Amino acid sequence: MVEATENKMNIQDLEAIAESIGKAIVKQQRTTPKVHTVPETARILRTDATNIRSLIHLGIFKPLLLGTQMIPDVQIDEFINQYAGKNLKRVVADEQLAQKEKRGAI
Repeated sequence: MVEATENKMNIQDLEAIAESIGKAIVKQQRTTPKVHTVPETARILRTDATNIRSLIHLGIFKPLLLGTQMIPDVQIDEFINQYAGKNLKRVVADEQLAQKEKRGAI
C-alpha cells in the first residue's frame, strides 16, 4: 500500500512537470517572431544581407514593409523547401535572365 502511494506521488510529480514544460513551449511559441528583418533572415539562411536583398529584388522574397523590410517565417520555410539542394547562384542568374527577357518583350 505504501508503494502504491509513492508511485501515485511520482505520477503526480511527472504530470506537474509535463504541464510546466507544455506551458513553457507555448510561451516560447508566442514569443518567437513570425517575421524577420533582412539581416535576421540572412543569419537564418547563413548568407549575407546583400543576397537576401537580391532575392527580394528578384521577387523570390516578398517582404512586408513595417518600417523596414520584414520576411515572414512562412516565406523562409517555403524558400528552403523550394530551393533545397539547388545551386542558388544558378537560380538567381536564371531569374535575372528571365526578368531581362520580360522587360525586353514589354
